[in-house]
Amino acid sequence: MKRLIAILTFCVFYTLGYIVLAVGNINPEGTGTAFFLMPVITWLLVLMAFIPIIGPPRSRDRVFFFVTLVVHYVVTAYLLLTFQEEPYKGESRLLRTWEINRNWVLLTISWYFIGQLILWGLFVVKQRAKHKEINVQLS
Repeated sequence: MKRLIAILTFCVFYTLGYIVLAVGNINPEGTGTAFFLMPVITWLLVLMAFIPIIGPPRSRDRVFFFVTLVVHYVVTAYLLLTFQEEPYKGESRLLRTWEINRNWVLLTISWYFIGQLILWGLFVVKQRAKHKEINVQLS
């Protein structure tokens, strides 16, 4: 039960943290970029990827986890590559955001990738525990 609460707490913290950081890149004047909000469009898939981690072991956990995240990554990559916004005073909003607050941009990117590493790490740990359990039952 403690593990479930810890993972759900991580999900909430990771999601809200990323949304706050992504919205922060727009900045108070609205002259920043919404570029970092693109992963939020498919964020439900990221949250769905936690199902095999918090649920009981099932035979299709790996497939569900991989397909869910691959779809999230592909759609997000497509959205990022095709993303267009109106320039602000003739300047790219993304470059303007980078020039004004580089640390905020780096924090947003880092937050996303560190969260993904934790998600994959939790999945690997769950899979190893599942295989140890199977090996013990076979012995």
